[in-house]
Amino acid sequence: MRGRTVTRDRIDQFEQAWVEAYPDLDPVPLRILGRVTRLAGILEEQGQALRSEFGVHLGEIQVLAALRRSLPDFTTSPKELAELTLVTSAAVTNRLNSLETKGLVSRRIDELSRRRILVTLTPAGVDLIEGYIRAFVERQSRITDELSASQRDEYISAMRHLLILVGDTADEESPALNVPGMDPL
Repeated sequence: MRGRTVTRDRIDQFEQAWVEAYPDLDPVPLRILGRVTRLAGILEEQGQALRSEFGVHLGEIQVLAALRRSLPDFTTSPKELAELTLVTSAAVTNRLNSLETKGLVSRRIDELSRRRILVTLTPAGVDLIEGYIRAFVERQSRITDELSASQRDEYISAMRHLLILVGDTADEESPALNVPGMDPL
């Protein structure tokens, strides 16, 4: 887009056709939520490309990120990983098998409770998730840095309001969740 100012996006084009086809419907939801959906799709494509560069899938990144947040020693149980990543224990097992094969996590029996398994990031796992998160944030920043501080604040406030309206609320007891496309993931 060098050398010219772009003032219309693809949703503007879509909206024009929509208004012609459905003149009795309010286009405001399309103007707002159409852009949210379009942006989410573009960001997911970019996230998928980044994960591919790092040789991991979304579910694997979510597990690695959850382990990275498990301070102080990047260790937790498979059950806790299932709760943090909002997936079944079978899905966690599959992800752990893949990550263990790649040398990114290790599993061991908990010395305090022999019936419990603990999962820990390996040094290679720490390096991968650190590199991934830094690359992810850098790429995201290239987009958000184009907004003024007031635009950022307005967007954050509006999106928070919409999320709360659709029931996506947090309380004191909610775990730090892995939100697809968000937990860098």
